[in-house]
Amino acid sequence: MKWIWIDDVEENQYADFVFDFKSDGGKSVIKVASCGEYVLFLNGEFVSCGQYNSYPEKKFYDKIIFNAIKGINRVAIIGYLPNKNTCNELKDGRGIAFSVESSGLKYESDENVLSRKSLVYKSGETFRITGNIGYSIHSDLSKNDNFVKNGIKLSGFQKSVVTDVSPIYHRPIKKLVLENKRGTVKNIGFFSYENFCDIALQMQNAYMSTRRFNLFSEETDFPYNINCKTEKNIFIVIDMLRETTGYLDIDIEVLQDTRIDYCWGEHLDDLRVRAEISGRRFAGSVILKKGRNKYTEYFCRLGLRYLTLFIHSNKFILHSVGLKECYYPNKKIEIKTDNYLEQKIYDVSVHTLECCMHEHYEDCAWREQSQYVMDSRNQILAGFYAFKNKEFVKASISLMFEKIYDDGNIPLMQPSDYILKIPDFSLVSIMVVKDYTEFTGDLSFARSLWEKMKFIITKFKERIDDNGLWRRSDKDNQWHFFEWTYKMSNAFGDNPLNEEDVQYALPSQAFLVAAFDAFVWIAKKIGRKDDVVGGLAQRIKKTAHALFFNEEKKLYGTYNTNGKTENHFSEFANVLAIYSGICPIKERKAIISRIINNDKELQKMSLSNYLYKYEVLLSYGERYKSFVREEIQRVWGEMLFNKATAFFEVEEGADAFYYAGSLCHGWSAIPAYIYGKYIFN
Repeated sequence: MKWIWIDDVEENQYADFVFDFKSDGGKSVIKVASCGEYVLFLNGEFVSCGQYNSYPEKKFYDKIIFNAIKGINRVAIIGYLPNKNTCNELKDGRGIAFSVESSGLKYESDENVLSRKSLVYKSGETFRITGNIGYSIHSDLSKNDNFVKNGIKLSGFQKSVVTDVSPIYHRPIKKLVLENKRGTVKNIGFFSYENFCDIALQMQNAYMSTRRFNLFSEETDFPYNINCKTEKNIFIVIDMLRETTGYLDIDIEVLQDTRIDYCWGEHLDDLRVRAEISGRRFAGSVILKKGRNKYTEYFCRLGLRYLTLFIHSNKFILHSVGLKECYYPNKKIEIKTDNYLEQKIYDVSVHTLECCMHEHYEDCAWREQSQYVMDSRNQILAGFYAFKNKEFVKASISLMFEKIYDDGNIPLMQPSDYILKIPDFSLVSIMVVKDYTEFTGDLSFARSLWEKMKFIITKFKERIDDNGLWRRSDKDNQWHFFEWTYKMSNAFGDNPLNEEDVQYALPSQAFLVAAFDAFVWIAKKIGRKDDVVGGLAQRIKKTAHALFFNEEKKLYGTYNTNGKTENHFSEFANVLAIYSGICPIKERKAIISRIINNDKELQKMSLSNYLYKYEVLLSYGERYKSFVREEIQRVWGEMLFNKATAFFEVEEGADAFYYAGSLCHGWSAIPAYIYGKYIFN
């Protein structure tokens, strides 16, 4: 297969491709790949979308088996190239590639494939949804000439340009499953816009007047025949009844070409969907052609519970609206208990995991859809007890190790070349390989990653200074993030570091020795010699204990700055001291007592890190099991009583991070792991 594209390449670009081939009919195969995204049609029918996301150096194809008709068949592809670095992918302008095998013949993409710039999808300058997700989608169905259908005369097409010839590999995981899911009408009313610069701001600031539904339609279910006597435009809020993911899917009939602006979100806390939040724009638009429109927007997977349509008309028939829900085909592991609350917590944890895994693990379904190593560890561990999906875990870990910087750090998000690096997350990658190896018994995978792990560990060993510890440095775009609590995020003005300061952070030492210990464990397991760590981990543990332990308070301070341990005592830092082995056995009981009694001197940890707390407590067998169960019921139960259908990023919910808090975050699905491994095993 050759990579091909149109001759005029630009940023944020859509292109149409057509290839007709003759067949005797019967079973046939198409392989297709894109450096961005693709939507594939065969003889006018949708077949596939969802490119496996990876680095440009190693791209993957999807293999689709189909039945060709006798005679001429048409392959039609709409390809998309961001052609720009985002937090989730790297710039790659090579385009698409495909091959077709039918009736003993094989055809491959080359310059003879016909192509053109897309008529329906807007290329070029549009606003970005977020820096992670990329550009918003704007389409015009009035320009659709149905080129995807067999026999339709083509207009505006010319030969493609071959951009590259390089190996393409078979997708390492299963294809996502799409399923139609219709929403329900939550409310309806009139709207008008003010003069803002884009539709996201217009929707966010629209004047909206909710009215009773019977003012608009006599129907009580789809299809709704909306025939309003006023000339005002109509908005409709759609409720999917739970957090979900998928592609916008709408079936609507209009009397004339009509624009719909749409926005999506996870709640209605403002009595509307938040279309714009601090520069993030969760919005798109589509122009409908006169008549009936059946439209699925396959280029941007949405994470949402609520969807608002701003329809620039007062007369239309809404046949259906919702999503083509999109999930990875996991084989689920059933856990059943008579405790209703614990059952609900487990089930919602599993659903949270499902919403945050597609081509790889994702931190959240709505705002970013990015794979972070730390988040993924929580998801992997929870997934071990929720799914049988070894191939997905393995592929996501492989993606983590695909790119490693010269300083031993892994890109903050994968696949990306994002400028910031969180060193602790890079260290957690070693712990993730240990987790996978220990759970699956697959030694060959650890062997395949050995040299990369060794490189990371070697580079982090070089960071240890003359005091025998790892000194904090914010140079070289390093971000020493631990969690979203006071003086633990080390960003946005939280705990700034002066250039002359000499500061050590206990969480950094804890993750360093945990990674060293994991590396030594892996080396022994796969029969490799550890010629890097040796007894270094034990020396760091002793040095860290001496530096951070406050003898008077019998607690560990989070930071030691300029030779003085600060009076900042966090639950997470003290948990990590025990988890990593920094804390001697004789000091652990007193610290644990203060943790389980919610000692006010300890700053409470964030949801993301309860994993480490429960691992520590449950390492004592039955002693603290009832406490763990009760706390999970209280913390995660409170989210359920706040009508959560997935678990939040932080306990503050949607109002966190200046009203941009995620209500479906993979790292908060930890109860699935705790219940599966320790409680209901």
